[in-house]
Amino acid sequence: MITGMMRKGNSLGAYAGDILGLGIITNSIKDQVNKQFNEDITGVSVGYIKQQDKNFKTFEWNGPPWSINYVAGRLIWIGLTCLLVYISSFFFHRFDFKQTVKLSPLLKIPEENPVSIPYSGFQRSALPEIIPAYGIIPFIKTELLLMIRKDAKWLWIISIGLWIATLFSPLPVAFSFLLPALFFLQVNRISDLATKEVTNRLHYFTFASYQPLRRLLPAQILAGFTLLTILALPVIVRLLLNFNFLLILQALNGIVFIVALSVCLGLLSGGKKLFEILFFLLTYIAFQAPDANYLGKISNFSYPFLITFLVINIILLIVIFLIRKHQIRTL
Repeated sequence: MITGMMRKGNSLGAYAGDILGLGIITNSIKDQVNKQFNEDITGVSVGYIKQQDKNFKTFEWNGPPWSINYVAGRLIWIGLTCLLVYISSFFFHRFDFKQTVKLSPLLKIPEENPVSIPYSGFQRSALPEIIPAYGIIPFIKTELLLMIRKDAKWLWIISIGLWIATLFSPLPVAFSFLLPALFFLQVNRISDLATKEVTNRLHYFTFASYQPLRRLLPAQILAGFTLLTILALPVIVRLLLNFNFLLILQALNGIVFIVALSVCLGLLSGGKKLFEILFFLLTYIAFQAPDANYLGKISNFSYPFLITFLVINIILLIVIFLIRKHQIRTL
């Protein structure tokens, strides 16, 4: 948005004082509006403005007129920029290979005579028998610990504050506003559920583990679902006390949707930025249009809404397992 960046006069000094070069645009629009509609405005605002009054006056603006003073004013700022870059080159030597580099002398480690270690009486047969465990519970615990220990502690303080607020605030406010905000604070924790192995270059190890499709990937999804469900527990308990079981199903359905969307977009894009952007949009929609909240509407339960999200979740989960299966086969 451009607001109030008005240039005074058409002299070279006025153009040179316009650092961003937007004064010629705003002045041209202002002059055309004043001339075409017989107005006397002194400033313009360019951008998106939402107003209730729809009686707008439209006009066609063909761009600002270019002058020698405007070009000279721009050249002055280009010259100043080049001058600053030239001056900074005397102090910045990142790629100057002529600069001498101090090498620290290598530390010589004296040779030591090997010392025989006395026998400690250790017997391998005395160790307990190794029993393989192929469950996913240890993986879920590990994923939960990774998410809990992630991010700064002050972010957890805010999350705990919102979690407590969902206990005492009115139920419609807690469900429609506080819960989406609480979920959005965990965006960095759940955005890389299935991509952190690739980011940290451990996917060769994890993909070669025992049954990664049946153990590791479900554990990651269940860990994300468990974390968000624990955060939503106060709201779920309050809905349970009000015998609002269908809305509890819709809330759990929305939690599955967020986790599945995170994993699916992470596998498709190879990163977490796409999910973070879409999650921000979903949270914004939940605040601005409660009817389109991915957790559902507390005042009016909708069966089509529940079924639609249920079908979307099933499709997302199928796509997730197909993509991971393809990644494992093409490793």
